[in-house]
Amino acid sequence: MKDQGLIIGIEYDKSVIQACVYDMRAGIPVACDEVSGLSIADAIRRILGRYNVDEIDSLCVKSGLSDIEELNDISDQINSLGINENQYMITGPIQSFAYYAYSQQKELYKSGVVLMDYDGQIINIYRLSYNTADGVQYIVSAHEQYTIDSQSGMSDKKLVEYVSDYFSRNTASSVYLTGKGFDVKKLPDGLSKVLVNGRKAYIGQNLYVRGACYAAYENIYHDIFDNVTLLVDGCIKVNIETDINERGKAMRFRIIKMGTEWYMARRSVDFIIEDMTTLALKLITADGKCTDKIIDISSIPYREGKTTRIRMDIYAVSQDKCMLTIKDLGFGEMFRTSGRVITEEIDLSEACL
Repeated sequence: MKDQGLIIGIEYDKSVIQACVYDMRAGIPVACDEVSGLSIADAIRRILGRYNVDEIDSLCVKSGLSDIEELNDISDQINSLGINENQYMITGPIQSFAYYAYSQQKELYKSGVVLMDYDGQIINIYRLSYNTADGVQYIVSAHEQYTIDSQSGMSDKKLVEYVSDYFSRNTASSVYLTGKGFDVKKLPDGLSKVLVNGRKAYIGQNLYVRGACYAAYENIYHDIFDNVTLLVDGCIKVNIETDINERGKAMRFRIIKMGTEWYMARRSVDFIIEDMTTLALKLITADGKCTDKIIDISSIPYREGKTTRIRMDIYAVSQDKCMLTIKDLGFGEMFRTSGRVITEEIDLSEACL
């Protein structure tokens, strides 16, 4: 391990819950002990020390947090260790599970795969499946939520009834159970029979962290997801593009790629523009539908001789919304910036209607 940086997956919620390191020889994530309760930075330092390694090749942190400030804190902890943005990703639970599920044998997901996350009162069920468009495969998700009255004394019976009803309406090659509401040693009477009726069933409290580790591996090697795009909850579900002209050749420039985890969806690009008062962003869905978002840039003064230079910054604030900022940069010592700044909110959900 001394000659190679580590591939690490971490499950995090205010502090580290658990962590894995990808074993390149075995081809699987291996659990790391004694990291629970630590900060991300301290957990990484401990893991690096244990493996006698100085560097990380790839890192994925699974977090259930959605607050921007809390997610920024995760990034700050990672950045404090000198890990650059291309080396890490922050995912939500469904993305992490998708990486786990689709890193298994194909027979376990070819007819869909189901995740049941139960906290003892609320059960969230996600069904992941393949769709194909224009030769590219997409993994999509469908979500159901059910509240089980734990005070009635009938919670186990209600759980079995709900799961039975769910599978009467949905197919799956396999089902995975996680969450503190499931006892890994003893499931409610009748539930096991329902779960394994025509499918494989697994239970464990390490699905998310193992999925994060597979995601970190995929971030480098692209073995499973090279031609597959995640369009599950938590991901950007459109390509954001614009038309440009480079060296006299018209072409389409992709700014944000669909399937990117929303928190990681950000880009900064400089352009030299012609005499134009609007800029068109193209929001393109998986089925090829294109919606133009027209941005008024008339307040930025045009300068002849290809000296009108702008900077476009775009970043997501949720899976459905991005903030766009366009600044006049001036042109070196020839032209000072006008100081004009244009800010727009981009509603990505409009393209998916």
